[in-house]
Amino acid sequence: MVIIEKGEWLDYLQSFSPETLFQALASFVKAKSKWPPNLPEMLDACEKVIGVPALPDPHSVMQLAILRRFDHPVTKLVFDKIGSWDFGHDSEKVLLRKINSVYSSCVDEYRKLDLLLLEQTP
Repeated sequence: MVIIEKGEWLDYLQSFSPETLFQALASFVKAKSKWPPNLPEMLDACEKVIGVPALPDPHSVMQLAILRRFDHPVTKLVFDKIGSWDFGHDSEKVLLRKINSVYSSCVDEYRKLDLLLLEQTP
């Protein structure tokens, strides 16, 4: 069970315009979602509305990082935390385990950096 600290939703969503939030919520209604979105789902929906590329899953991060294709900042963050030597020498099984161990923190770091950039945009 994930415990969300008081104000965490506000911290993450305050940078989005009311129109973006409305469109993101409308996407869940349109998709006839059985449940309200959780925070990561809501962030993904908001980012989709404003054109931010979708987060790559850990397996995609591994494939992209092996090829040194940093199409998404999360891939670069994971690559930097694990190190280039590992991507050139570890087996896929070992790499995926290492990626899974840092993936959440890299996504959080990316989201915080993304929010800082949104706050600085006039």
